[in-house]
Amino acid sequence: MARSRFRQFLATSLGVVALAFFLGAVLAPPDPLTQLYYTIPVLVIGIPYSYWRVYRDEGDEKRIDHG
Repeated sequence: MARSRFRQFLATSLGVVALAFFLGAVLAPPDPLTQLYYTIPVLVIGIPYSYWRVYRDEGDEKRIDHG
């Protein structure tokens, strides 16, 4: 179970990174420094968001009462 969540986290993070570079390339002028101004905030917000999205209900599993 943990391995599949980790893979899901990696896939989500990869999507966020791709989105960050895409938005930086499309919205920013061709100056590389300005593209970094667009890309870095998306990464700073996106990576923790992808972690939260994958691992948010880890503590919500049903607990078994043994008696």
